[in-house]
Amino acid sequence: MSAQRFLADIHAQPATLERVCTEYADGEQADALRAAAACLRSTAVPPVITGMGASYFALFAAKAVLDGAHKPVVLEDTAYLIEYGLPALREGQPVLVVSQSGRSAEATALAEQMPRSNPLIVVTNDTTTPLAQRADIVLPLLAEPDLSVALKTYTATVALLLMLTEQMCTESTADTRRRLLHGDPMSRAIERSEAALEAMVELAGDPGYAIALGRGASISSALGAGLLLKETAKLPAEGINGGQFRHGAVEVVGQGTFAMIFAPNGRAGELNRQLADELEAYGARVLVIGEEESPASGRRLAVAIDAADEYVAPVFEIVPAQLLSRAVAMGRGVEPGSFVNTTPVITTL
Repeated sequence: MSAQRFLADIHAQPATLERVCTEYADGEQADALRAAAACLRSTAVPPVITGMGASYFALFAAKAVLDGAHKPVVLEDTAYLIEYGLPALREGQPVLVVSQSGRSAEATALAEQMPRSNPLIVVTNDTTTPLAQRADIVLPLLAEPDLSVALKTYTATVALLLMLTEQMCTESTADTRRRLLHGDPMSRAIERSEAALEAMVELAGDPGYAIALGRGASISSALGAGLLLKETAKLPAEGINGGQFRHGAVEVVGQGTFAMIFAPNGRAGELNRQLADELEAYGARVLVIGEEESPASGRRLAVAIDAADEYVAPVFEIVPAQLLSRAVAMGRGVEPGSFVNTTPVITTL
């Protein structure tokens, strides 16, 4: 992937988000969204939601919303589901699978192995795949394909899943659409991230260890940012729940650590800002995404992201990580998003 194409995919996100919100609120896809929501809430058995890679990570934000609404779901990665989890499915239990390509090895295997008695809902950017053909309901992402790394397809996935969760809970999408589009927060996220990019790159340096930390819905962002740094810049990085990180992993933090901490307004943000203070005290260089902007202090930088609340924040707070991963890759002499050991679509189990 050329550096310019990578940047173009980032800049295409406002238009992609507008398209997803419009089509699923009152456009051609509204009926499919209503049908999917009705299917997912049709049984007393919690539905299974599943994916791999960035598609899997996007599901954590939706799960946080549903948990808060007392609508439990079972979240499993698709590899585990096809290898060990299918026997546990109960008859009629709905399964929602997210696969941006629709062609990964696990998605293809799921299409072949899923019992017909279990309704299958597929979120994908390619409606021509065997997975989509097997589906009872298809929810297309409506995004132009990313050339390599999931950028606009990722944020489209998070947004679509958030609209689906509101439809499940309230039989409407109006509030989520408003929170995703009012004031064009995606364009503002890109503008603010680009304005802070030089400072972010200087802060990150060439770390021996990079971590991305989030909680609640922002677990999606932490896992996604860790993957971006690995895929895009070939930088060893870890994305993890901030609370989980305290249980041992924090011992590796020191002078060579770069920490990206997602701290939107809400309980998750409060806890992660406390964690940011501690990691800075341990010697880490800390980028906080979500709190008020502040000048760089040598070891800490804050980049504000305007999001209505912590549940929609994952759609926007990943943008600084997208731009930073591209810049770090170029600084390391790596073509952003090029693959060395594999391909964008994994075809081997």
